[in-house]
Amino acid sequence: MTSYLNIAAVSVLFITVWIAAWTDLARGKIPNGLAVAGIVLGLGLWGLAEGLAGLVISAGGLGLGMAPFLLAYLFRAGGAGDAKMMAAVGALLGSERILTALVLIVLMGGVMAVAVALYVLILKDPRARWRQLCAGLHAWRSSQWVSALFGTLVQAMRWRMPFAPAIAAGSTMAVFWPV
Repeated sequence: MTSYLNIAAVSVLFITVWIAAWTDLARGKIPNGLAVAGIVLGLGLWGLAEGLAGLVISAGGLGLGMAPFLLAYLFRAGGAGDAKMMAAVGALLGSERILTALVLIVLMGGVMAVAVALYVLILKDPRARWRQLCAGLHAWRSSQWVSALFGTLVQAMRWRMPFAPAIAAGSTMAVFWPV
């Protein structure tokens, strides 16, 4: 992709993913118009820069970016907005960079999941968690530690974690990551 169109695609990517991160944190949803705009602009910029080959590269990135998140949505492990946003990220990055972005996005999601779990289990109500930990230690001695640990994890999983910030951080890192 020529340099000025590459700058345009990266600018659209940054604007799109960081607005999506903000709206996902603030409202719990990613606007459809934002994802559609990213997809259309990604396909258009790649088409302008490389012609039909650019459209193929962008469409390949769209499919590769959306596929794992679409599967997560179908198995109720993720949101439809995340899948649509990943389609936009793939269309803007192209098939060459989307795999790097996917790895970095999943890593950032893991870091965020650990942070959310620590917040829920430790910082939200430390005294209650301390009592729960002591009860868990007592359960450990009485060989019921598995059910105590499982109960704590189920309580932590009730929180919905917005994934758009992980998409924004990972895709931003992918732009600067050497391929």
